Amino acid sequence: MKTAVLVSGMCRQFDIAVKSWKFLNDLDCDVYFSTWKKSVQSSKVLNMHIEEDITEDMILEHIPNAKIKMYDVNDFDFSGDRAFHNDKHLFLMKSSLDMIKESGVEYDMLIMTRPDNYSFYNYTPEFYSKFINEGVIYGLTPIYITGKPSEEIYFLVEYFFMGNFKTLFNVIDSLPTTMPGNIHTEFAKEILKLDYYVVQLPDFNLQLIRPNVRGLKPEEINTESVFDKFMDWGQNEGFKRNKN
Repeated sequence: MKTAVLVSGMCRQFDIAVKSWKFLNDLDCDVYFSTWKKSVQSSKVLNMHIEEDITEDMILEHIPNAKIKMYDVNDFDFSGDRAFHNDKHLFLMKSSLDMIKESGVEYDMLIMTRPDNYSFYNYTPEFYSKFINEGVIYGLTPIYITGKPSEEIYFLVEYFFMGNFKTLFNVIDSLPTTMPGNIHTEFAKEILKLDYYVVQLPDFNLQLIRPNVRGLKPEEINTESVFDKFMDWGQNEGFKRNKN
């Protein structure tokens, strides 16, 4: 199945996270990767601050055929994006999508992920065909709706999506370039505007990787240890373990 993989975001622990991306071996993938030239990570809880220069070779070492765009964040004005930092991520997401447009290649599936996503799942190559229904997006959670009918609040974890190429392409293409509200809410609204819906991926778990995972041996990396390190890093209020 011909698949476009859209990777966007700061390149944090990519060298560890990419080892969990089984889809790169299971599917016929073209990877479109947009990131910043510098990775900056801080933890007040652990009193750590890490700044690292990112190069294309650091990505190509793991994905030799990746199409890459790298930017200096200081070349752009994101001064209006102080509350949620959504606009920076939207910029990179749109950049990856532009590369897909420029390729002219026709795809069956699109996978959207971040450089720091460590995933735990065990799909067979044939299993992915279940996720290419038009109008449906497969992700970490469905769209949750809370509150009174007149005050509905939407919520969606948008770290990872998989689905029909045209459907997911339309969602990302329709996203605004600026998003002042909570991205978990605004992303859900954009999907609903297109009359699409989100189904939770079966038997799929994902955790965000933080620098304190670097001290673990490969055999020590699992959903529990990655989550525990994520929580130890701090600044994770309201985050709950994904128990898929």
